[in-house]
Amino acid sequence: YLAYLQLKARGAAKDVPLFLTAFSLGGLIGLDLIASNAEVKFDKVVLFAPAIRLRAKIYLERVLAPFPRLVIPSMAPATYLANQKGTPIAAYNALFDTLNQFNQNADQKLNVPTLVFIDKQDEFIPLGKLKKLVAEKKWTQWRFYIVEKDKTAEDERFYHHIIDASSTGKAVWRDMTKAVMNHLLDHTAQ
Repeated sequence: YLAYLQLKARGAAKDVPLFLTAFSLGGLIGLDLIASNAEVKFDKVVLFAPAIRLRAKIYLERVLAPFPRLVIPSMAPATYLANQKGTPIAAYNALFDTLNQFNQNADQKLNVPTLVFIDKQDEFIPLGKLKKLVAEKKWTQWRFYIVEKDKTAEDERFYHHIIDASSTGKAVWRDMTKAVMNHLLDHTAQ
């Protein structure tokens, strides 16, 4: 929230719009910030595989909630890991708590121009559940961009990471970047 206030002040001083761009858990945190705070507003949003809906298998981690220091090894490529050992159960506990709060607060305030990038095969985020949420909430300004990695992606078998040319393939990333620019700059051809 404090970072948002600083960004808002800088944007106002320069008379520029305020955009939110976030990946996975960052998408959940950013959207929860908007939904939970009346004064928080972004002009446009770009989300990469936002963790606002999870595949059922992720909820299996809840049985380990009493063991917050336990670490679950990650299946992500090592180059993307902040913690090489894996993800502590404490992080999953925080994810579930934030998701619960988001679900309680998500309303029409989140119906801002939003571009969501998602791979149909994402291991953590189910496209169908995302689309269902958007339809139920009547977020009519949300658009989905389906990502299909190409053979030049570093690991074309791990579908959650769609955040750079290495993770998607150069041509796919170029097209995604163009879609982001069109979205943010109001170009109609996406």
